[in-house]
Amino acid sequence: MIFEIVKPNGNEKHTTDLKTRHARIETDAYALGYDGNEAWVAQDSTYFEGNPRFYHNLMFYFYAMPFVLGDEGIYYEKIEDLTVDDTEYFGYKISYGEDVGDSPKDNYFLYFDKISKKMKFLGYTVTYFSKEASEKVSLVEYADWSDVDGLLLPETLKWREYADGGVVGEVKNEVRFVNASSSTEKSLPSIFKKPEEEKEKSL
Repeated sequence: MIFEIVKPNGNEKHTTDLKTRHARIETDAYALGYDGNEAWVAQDSTYFEGNPRFYHNLMFYFYAMPFVLGDEGIYYEKIEDLTVDDTEYFGYKISYGEDVGDSPKDNYFLYFDKISKKMKFLGYTVTYFSKEASEKVSLVEYADWSDVDGLLLPETLKWREYADGGVVGEVKNEVRFVNASSSTEKSLPSIFKKPEEEKEKSL
């Protein structure tokens, strides 16, 4: 799968192998990726200051929801529906078994439109850095769905204000996706490898 995230200083191109989850992200300033063994970053400066292990598949997971929630070791639980602007959305909680992925204590909360059955909101907690379960839920609204080679994927994600008790507020941040495509052809493993000249800087 390939998609681009619109950025003020040039788009960020993401390439992900849907079976292996190997990944590569490219911008004019840096590249980073995951080859199945290590997460790496290659750049001429310190433009990217984040953690490549955390970021290499972060936006892919948001973009490809709920399709990525079919992996082994995942548990589904019906939860209270979410009401936004007098409209109710079916709610389901997604949790993980122990030692599943890098953040098994993460939780996701999916809310589906009762008529179209499309996912409308995604709640999530983040435990990657602390490794401890979190009670803070962030909420994303999925909008402007489009057909990408037979898959319905969002063109826009909107992070909304979200308070205890399910109160949904204004848009805090918005991410737009363009130039998306999906193929059954296997990606060349070499595109996910760190450039040879950067090997000594591996993270």
